[in-house]
Amino acid sequence: MSAVKIWLLAMLIPVCWSAQSALHKAHEFFQYGLYTEALKQFEKSIRSESMKLRSEALMGAARSAEQTNNNLLAERYWLEYIQQIPDSVKQDTVLWMLSKILIVNENYKEAQLYLNSYLSKHPEYRNFPKVRSLQLVISQRLHLLPQDSQSEYEVEPTNVSTPESEYAPFFHKKTGTFWFVREQKFYDFVNFQSDRSSGPPAMAIWSAEYKNQRFHAIKNPASLINAEKHMGPLVFSDDGSMACYSETSRFAELNRPVSTQLLLARKPNSVSTAYFQKHVFQYARPLPFSSDSFFTSHPAFSPDGKELIFSSNRNGSVGGKDLWSVRIDTSGSNIQFSNLRPLGPDINTSEDELAPVFKSSNELLFASNGHPGFGGLDLFSARRINDQWVFYGNEGLKLNSGGDDFGI
Repeated sequence: MSAVKIWLLAMLIPVCWSAQSALHKAHEFFQYGLYTEALKQFEKSIRSESMKLRSEALMGAARSAEQTNNNLLAERYWLEYIQQIPDSVKQDTVLWMLSKILIVNENYKEAQLYLNSYLSKHPEYRNFPKVRSLQLVISQRLHLLPQDSQSEYEVEPTNVSTPESEYAPFFHKKTGTFWFVREQKFYDFVNFQSDRSSGPPAMAIWSAEYKNQRFHAIKNPASLINAEKHMGPLVFSDDGSMACYSETSRFAELNRPVSTQLLLARKPNSVSTAYFQKHVFQYARPLPFSSDSFFTSHPAFSPDGKELIFSSNRNGSVGGKDLWSVRIDTSGSNIQFSNLRPLGPDINTSEDELAPVFKSSNELLFASNGHPGFGGLDLFSARRINDQWVFYGNEGLKLNSGGDDFGI
């Protein structure tokens, strides 16, 4: 009998050690942004005999799945956590996370059940903006959706969509070109593989031509490829004389902020707009108010090209990422910038505001997860009155969903 017990103990020690080793690797991958690899390692520990290790693995797997936009898998792991770890001190947090992912997956009735369960334990949170936003989307989707039929928008899929991620669309009316960011894989000649395990996929700038209500010549211009950085979003001024884009370090150092900065390019009079668009990088220079020490991205030119609005968490932000504005003077040989300032407390919240787009000189569309919405990032509008930006409202369910909606 004693020999059997010793043998069982000897078997359990390697199993626990293996689970702990996989979790250690998983956390390292997650910190580096290698979410696909992190998910694989977390999944190795999910069946651990140790309740503590299984709890950590399920939570990590759910978060990794969310980061890779595998929301159905994330839902499964949050549900498994609730079923398998009933007495966890993190049970309430998981109820909240599950409610949110169920909304993204459009399971509104189940989301309502789990959100009500969460609020029964924390009634003091009922009036919190985040809670009210979730309640709003559930109510709208279950009861009030037909009332949203009066909308100026018609949303349809495009033929640029692939199984990879595409976002940050920009259409340049003067040239009829369409620009966007797509998740890009690079071949690893060391390990002879082209999947994400060789490193985080890069975000690359792609372009297309728009004719007869379809996109043609969809390509990643060779001159706009940079395997070491995430490129984009990219925008052009209406007259095509300027471009602005962001670049982000693809391989960030562990426990260091990711470096994201804005660059601006000015078209020489000697080249055509088409040539300028294809060779933006060679004319680009970092903006003087951009820095490696904070996030600066998502630029938008005003229709007259004299103002640039962008998203940043620079000093002076309310919290998260805020929208900022700067004036542009191109009258001289060198571009001058002035009057750098945030858009103000009516627009910026303690959460994130990003992806601004000018609808007209005094109308702005932007994304936020800080204003009351339908879940995740929603699209909102603002208007400029007496040189002050004023919040106008949510753009409605024709554009917004329970997931993240940004870029238009």
